[in-house]
Amino acid sequence: MTVQTHDPSQILTLQEHLDAAAALDPGVLDDLRALAAQLDGHSVLPLIGAGGSYDCGMPLADRIGKDLLDDYKSDPSHHPHAARLGPNMADVTEAIYLNAGQVAVVRALGLHDPALWPDAESITPHFCGYRVLARLAREQIFAQAVTLNYDCAYEAGLHSEGFLLARGATPGALWRDHVTLIADAQSATDTELPGSLVLRKLHGCAAHYRQEVKGGSKDKPEDRIIVRRAQLTHWRGDQWARDYLRHAARSHILLLLGFSGQDPVIAGELTALLGDVHRQAPRPGEPRVIAIDYEPDTAVLRGLIHAGLGGTEPAPGAITQIRTSPATTTATLLALLTETLHHHLGPAMTAAGLTLPTVLDCRMAALSVAAPVMLRWSYMLRQSRDNDFTQRINFHSTAQHGYVPLLADPRTTVRALQSRAELRAALGRTAPESTGEALENHSFLIDPGGGVAYLPCGLDLDALSGARAAGELQTARETLPWPERLECVIVAESPAGWRGVSLATGREVPVP
Repeated sequence: MTVQTHDPSQILTLQEHLDAAAALDPGVLDDLRALAAQLDGHSVLPLIGAGGSYDCGMPLADRIGKDLLDDYKSDPSHHPHAARLGPNMADVTEAIYLNAGQVAVVRALGLHDPALWPDAESITPHFCGYRVLARLAREQIFAQAVTLNYDCAYEAGLHSEGFLLARGATPGALWRDHVTLIADAQSATDTELPGSLVLRKLHGCAAHYRQEVKGGSKDKPEDRIIVRRAQLTHWRGDQWARDYLRHAARSHILLLLGFSGQDPVIAGELTALLGDVHRQAPRPGEPRVIAIDYEPDTAVLRGLIHAGLGGTEPAPGAITQIRTSPATTTATLLALLTETLHHHLGPAMTAAGLTLPTVLDCRMAALSVAAPVMLRWSYMLRQSRDNDFTQRINFHSTAQHGYVPLLADPRTTVRALQSRAELRAALGRTAPESTGEALENHSFLIDPGGGVAYLPCGLDLDALSGARAAGELQTARETLPWPERLECVIVAESPAGWRGVSLATGREVPVP
C-alpha cells in the first residue's frame, strides 16, 4: 500500500500560524472583520471539506487519488485495468469496487488501519483550525458542524480545547463541553446530549467504521464510507444525511471551509435548496453561503455563493468569500476568531474604557493567546456556583488546555485584559504586547529585575482569597502550567488597587 495519509511538514506551530495571520493582506483582514459582524445574530453551520484537515497533515483528495492509482496499476488482481483512468479518487475507487467490492475500496484507502487513520486520542496534539472552531463553538457562535472527512482530526482538536468525546459524563450547563458524533443513520437517531456540539460526518468516519467491524456489525459498515463516483452522484440509502442537509440549508448561514465541491450530490442539493429558500422568503443580496478556501473562486463555489444570494448581487459590503492563501486555514480562522471576540466584547470594553490595538498581531496576543490563559485560571480559582458543579468537574479533566469562553463572562474578561495592559506598563513595557511575548512563560508577565511572574485573573481579591481558603488555588497550581523557576503571583483587584497571591505560599504579596 502506498497511500499516504499524513505529512508532518504540513503541521505548523501556533506561533507560525499566528505569524501567518499577522501577515494577512489588509483587504482580507478587513473582510474578516466585516464577516465577524455579518455573522452576528445568525445561525451558522460550518461545512468542512478536505482542506479543513490539511493543516493537521492530512493529504488532499488529489494526492490520495494519485497514490490509489499507483496501487491499482501495480496490483495484478485488478487486471484488466480500466482504460484512461486518471488520479481522481472517486474514479479510482469506483474501478476498485467494480472489480473487488466496497470492502476492497475501504482497505485500499487504509481506513481499517489506525496507524494510517488514527482515533482522536491517538493524534499527536497540535494547533490547527479545528481547535479554533472548537473555541468558536464554545463561544456559542455555532452549535452544529458538518464534515465530509473520514479522519478524526476535528475530534482531536475539540478534545484539545476541553470537549469530552465520551457520552458517559453529564454535560455542563453554562457552555458546550461534549461532542455528539453522528456518522450514520443509527447514530443520527440517538438523542443528542444537551450542552454538546453536534458533529455530523456525512461521508463516514474511520474510527466509527473500525468500531462497527470490531463489534461484528452485519449491516455492511463499509457502505457508509462515501468515496466512489457512483456514491457521490446519488443519495443512495443515506437519507439521514440528505434530510439533515435540507433542514440545515434552510435555517443556517453555511460556512464552507476547505470545501472543493467534489461531492456533486451535496453541491447540487444545496444549490436547489437555496433557490427554494429564496423563492419562499426572498432576502436579496444577503449571503447565505460564505466560502473560506485556499481558492474560493472556483466554478462550484461561485455557483453555491450565487445560489445563496438568490441569484442576485451581494449587498454593498457583504462578504461572500475569504481566500486563505498564501496563509493557512488555521491562520485565517485565528484572525476570524479574534475579530469575532473583539466584535462581541465591544460593549463591555467600551464601558470599561478599554481599547485594543488595531494591529492584528497585538489583538491576537490579547484575545487568542493571553485571555484564554487568564480566563482558565480565573475559572478554576472562582468558587463553584449552584449551576456549574458539573461543568467544573468536566473542565478539570481537561483543564491544562481547556478553553473557557471569553464571552461567558465579558466583565471578567475585560477586567483581566485591562489589568494586563496596565500591569505591563507598570513593569516598563509600554509597547503593545505581541503574540510572541504572550506565548512566553505560559502568558505570565515577568518582572525582569525581580524574578517574579504575574498573571491577572480579573477577579476581586475577596474571590481570590476565597479560592485560597477553599483549596482552589492549590488545585489550580497542581493542574495548570506556570513558570516554575520564578515566584508566581496571581493578581486580583481590591478597592486599594492590585493585590497578589503567591502560588507557592498562598500569601498576599505586593504588586507593582
